[in-house]
Amino acid sequence: MIVVDSSFLINASPLVKTYTLDEFFALPEPKDFSKMELINGVLYMSPMPDWRHSNIIEKLNFLLVTFLGKANIGGRIYRPRAGIQRTKTTWLEPDLFYLSKESLVRFEKEIPTTADLVIEVLSLSTFEYDKTTKADTYEALGVRELWLVDADTKQIEVRENLNANTKWDRIVVYEQGDILESKVIEGLHFSIDDIVVVR
Repeated sequence: MIVVDSSFLINASPLVKTYTLDEFFALPEPKDFSKMELINGVLYMSPMPDWRHSNIIEKLNFLLVTFLGKANIGGRIYRPRAGIQRTKTTWLEPDLFYLSKESLVRFEKEIPTTADLVIEVLSLSTFEYDKTTKADTYEALGVRELWLVDADTKQIEVRENLNANTKWDRIVVYEQGDILESKVIEGLHFSIDDIVVVR
């Protein structure tokens, strides 16, 4: 396990054409099925991920759903095309995100503007976007815990914002052999090897 100094993270903000959320939702579906997201009016497109990406998402989804059911904690796991919306200029579709029972009540009649836990599985084509622009946006939206899962390095980077700060409180990189323990889902812990190692 490695603790990372978050002061070295850099935010990237390209100066390009911007869209409103209405214009964004009116865009045609990309022919190559790329995922489209909007951050402060800027359109980002991510190509279809490889099979390892989908395999890891399935492992994590099963882990979370099974744990929440057995522990009777409540809350809900969401997958694309479920999204997080902020004002009229931001729409993000995490690989997975979790809303606690309290958050479900808070967002009962509206699209969530944040999440308790967000999980992104990194791929070569989206690595920089996920670790900078998208992660910075989750931070600004007040996401409490972010997992960045890297199948190539077999690591999971966890960023925590548990004190409602404007910056991540702590960044930890878990490696093979480590046990990751969630701060927002009480009692949830698992071996990194069970998620990032292909068996």
